Amino acid sequence: MLKIPDKIRAYQVGEDDFPIKIAVHAENLPFCLAAASDVQIRMDGMRMRPIPVVVKQDPADLSISWSISIPPLPPDLTLLERIDCTFPINAASNSRYKVTITSNKGDVARTFGSPPTINPRSINLKFYYR
Repeated sequence: MLKIPDKIRAYQVGEDDFPIKIAVHAENLPFCLAAASDVQIRMDGMRMRPIPVVVKQDPADLSISWSISIPPLPPDLTLLERIDCTFPINAASNSRYKVTITSNKGDVARTFGSPPTINPRSINLKFYYR
């Protein structure tokens, strides 16, 4: 998994990067109200059948996690993952959702979502499968 320079939350992945594990952890929050979408697949600008995700909730750890399986189509695809993170109205300024992305090869990338002006904060991840 390679972070693409000059692009926010964009990664180049290959076959050996799958499954890709994603974990979202609430920091300085009383609960984790994050929700993951199914993974949208784009091929030549066309929307293909999504990859469903099964989210595991861990309330004690204030986190959720899931894996993205290898797409059922050949490479040269764009995979889009949306994570909606809801914050309480009185969220502290240092509260955030930490997203950890781990490839099957062990590569790790992290990103964060801070309190938004309007709930929820959306974290959009883009994976270029080449």
